[in-house]
Amino acid sequence: MIKMQSWAWMIAAVLLAGCTARELPPIDPTRTVAAADVGDYRLNVGDTVKLTVYKEAELSGTYGVGADGKFVLPVVGPVQAEGRTVGEVADTVRAGLANGFMTNPQVSAEVAAYRPIYVLGEVNKPGRYDYVIGLTVQGAIATAEGFSYRANEKRVFIKSPNAPGEKEYRITPDLVVRPGEIIRVEARSF
Repeated sequence: MIKMQSWAWMIAAVLLAGCTARELPPIDPTRTVAAADVGDYRLNVGDTVKLTVYKEAELSGTYGVGADGKFVLPVVGPVQAEGRTVGEVADTVRAGLANGFMTNPQVSAEVAAYRPIYVLGEVNKPGRYDYVIGLTVQGAIATAEGFSYRANEKRVFIKSPNAPGEKEYRITPDLVVRPGEIIRVEARSF
């Protein structure tokens, strides 16, 4: 009996020697709460823009960025929004209104709703969730009702909207999520 136990330990040691623990990815300083800046946010399909045109209630309102990257504003026509900041969109609308319709138009713009994020994999409630400014990966996972019992709680994979594939990140308290991203939590290896 003692001899069999020592063989079992030897086999286990040989098997474990071949298995090395996977190293965690380095922390990405560009994805921290401190580095997240909403001011340079670029609009994309699925975002909603709130425009306010001073003393022109019929032109003020919320406009969704369509599949073509534009929204249509009465009098101005199609406005390119995809890839631009809300300040650039306000400038375009201001120029369109000043072109024969209004004298010195006052226009402001803000993001009314960001693209949703998706939390998939080993969480208790995978699905689509609203993005809020300053959302972290830990906050997104908490919104999805936390990790499942099989989850690897140390790393996560994030797919950004315009990136070719997903990228692996170490989960830290200040790892941010950006609008439209897909967060995937994988199962831990036992």
